[in-house]
Amino acid sequence: MTSPSVFPNAAGRDDDRAVLVRFGLGRSGARHGGGADGDAEMLGADLFALGATGIEERADDDGVVLLAGFPNRPAAQAALQQLPERWRTVAVVDVPDDTWFDGWRAWARPQRAGRHLVVHPPWVPLDVDPPVGAGDLVIAVDPGRSFGSGAHPTTRLVLAVLEDLVLAGSRVLDLGCGSGVLGIAAARLGAGEVLAVDIDPAAVTATRANQARNGVSFAVTDSLGTPPEHPPFDLAVANIGANTLVELAPALLGWARTAVLSGYFSNRAGEVAAAYTALGATVVAVTTDVDGWTATTVRR
Repeated sequence: MTSPSVFPNAAGRDDDRAVLVRFGLGRSGARHGGGADGDAEMLGADLFALGATGIEERADDDGVVLLAGFPNRPAAQAALQQLPERWRTVAVVDVPDDTWFDGWRAWARPQRAGRHLVVHPPWVPLDVDPPVGAGDLVIAVDPGRSFGSGAHPTTRLVLAVLEDLVLAGSRVLDLGCGSGVLGIAAARLGAGEVLAVDIDPAAVTATRANQARNGVSFAVTDSLGTPPEHPPFDLAVANIGANTLVELAPALLGWARTAVLSGYFSNRAGEVAAAYTALGATVVAVTTDVDGWTATTVRR
């Protein structure tokens, strides 16, 4: 996932120190109907969609606190600019060591997506239910410090859609590539050309490393530029959150004939779809998982 500045060159992103953003949400039951616990769930979903690489909920003397990790300060600031004003940010602090960001790795597990795709963190056994069979396609992904382990529901939603839409020779754009899992899946499914884009340097590094793990090769860049006169891609995948998708609608439809949009809950699906239908696109499909995460497919 990435921020709205994905198209311009990513100037000033030479600070690679990880940071934690601390949100004070108050007492449980205190605000916004569902209270601090409900706020934590909604805010956590938004932060993951905006590129957080880890989230932890804690309780202290002030009530519920949410910690969100980002690969660097510019990435955190880009995410904060897109959050509603009601979220009270207490502090953004540099992280002196990487222990906090790597804690999730002990809990990583292979994940099935769609009918035949399996995303495999390569440091754990390939143990899924049902077991991997001859018709399955295993994608080995280590996200490093980028977003995109393959475990997030939106990643699996988009992978399932890719399984149906990628044809032999398809040209595919992976916008906000994170670990590269979607672009790699497209390449393994038979795409003839893939371009992966992310302004986060950690994502570019992770995508290139994961290409090698999976025996594929395609272009990876931190800048896409302005839309061409004619769409060069058959399909774009953008798992980058509702706010960013709305903002990028004109550019994204300029780059691809069909786009799979995700990174948001079903209550934002109408808003996202409206941004694209207002530009003449047609909603082809809307897929929602059991937790409410949604993927919308639109076509010019």
